[in-house]
Amino acid sequence: MNYLFRGKFRPTNLPTTKTTSPLKKSLKKLQETYPELTFKDIFPRGQLIQIRNKWKNAPLGLNDEELDKYFREKYGVKEPEKVGMNTVDETTPVQRTSALPEINTPPLPEQAMPSPQVVGSRPQAPGVMQSGLTPSETALLSEEEKMIALKNRGLG
Repeated sequence: MNYLFRGKFRPTNLPTTKTTSPLKKSLKKLQETYPELTFKDIFPRGQLIQIRNKWKNAPLGLNDEELDKYFREKYGVKEPEKVGMNTVDETTPVQRTSALPEINTPPLPEQAMPSPQVVGSRPQAPGVMQSGLTPSETALLSEEEKMIALKNRGLG
C-alpha cells in the first residue's frame, strides 16, 4: 500500500521456480512436443528481473508520452530527433543511445497448420439464430450494436 500512497508502481514478485511450480510442469508438457526447450527459453529470469527493476517505482497515472519522458530521463536517453513536425518514425534506423541491454527473444518453433475442416467449421453458440444474433439481441440492440456483436463473433 505504501507504493500506492506514494503514487509509484510496484511490480509483482517473479513466480517460484521450484520443481513443483506450474512453470516446471508446463515445461515438461512443452518438451513432449519441443524436446530441445530449456527452462531458460520459457522463463528468462534475468531478463524478467531487468524488466521488473525498470518498472519499479515508475509513477502511476502517466500517459505514454509522459512514461517515455520519465524513462528517457531515468536512463539518460536523448529525445528522439525531430524531422519537421514529426519525430523520426520506427522504420528509420536510429543509433541506439540507451544503456539498456538488448533483449534477445528466441524464435518460435515451427507450428503445424490447423486442418481446413477444423477451421472451416465453427460451432454455433447455443441460442444464436441464423442471423448470428440471439432473439434477445435482435429485439434489444440497435443496428450499430448488432453490427458490433456480429463483428465480435467474426461474422460481420
